[in-house]
Amino acid sequence: MKWIRDNWIFLLVLTVLTVGFLVGVYQPLQRQLGSLRGEISKVDVAIEAEAATAAKVPQMRTQVEQLKAQFRDFDRRLPRQQELAGFLREISGSARAGQFHGQVIEPGSPTAGALYDCLPIVMRFDCSFSDLASFLEGLGVMTRLSRVERLDVTEGHSPGLLHVQAQINIYFTES
Repeated sequence: MKWIRDNWIFLLVLTVLTVGFLVGVYQPLQRQLGSLRGEISKVDVAIEAEAATAAKVPQMRTQVEQLKAQFRDFDRRLPRQQELAGFLREISGSARAGQFHGQVIEPGSPTAGALYDCLPIVMRFDCSFSDLASFLEGLGVMTRLSRVERLDVTEGHSPGLLHVQAQINIYFTES
């Protein structure tokens, strides 16, 4: 009987040790493992988000290089001085290419802006519709940044001609 009693004591001690291990060691470690797995999942999501952001960097570099190339000649189009004479030569050459009659060019007074200054130029001339279209197209490809601010077109004095009055603004960065 002593042998049976010793077996029961051994089983009881073994059961207490097993329950103690489960409650005192295994369950806390399982909770900690679950918590760490949750943190790993969060970190994995953050890494994926950062990888997606990092994947955009080469595309952004390409876009920056394209923008640099696009605006490389910007200083030429927006010079540091009025350079009115060069613009008038260029615009007069464009006007001579068409059949303009009675051409008058009147520069106005420059106005200062926050980032750039503006010089209005009023032009009056008579021309055909196709010459006017060519002239306006030529303004868009000029080396100097300019904008047609106002364009008044009326019937000209001669048949087939239009009387044009245009205010064209040119821009520069210093007076």
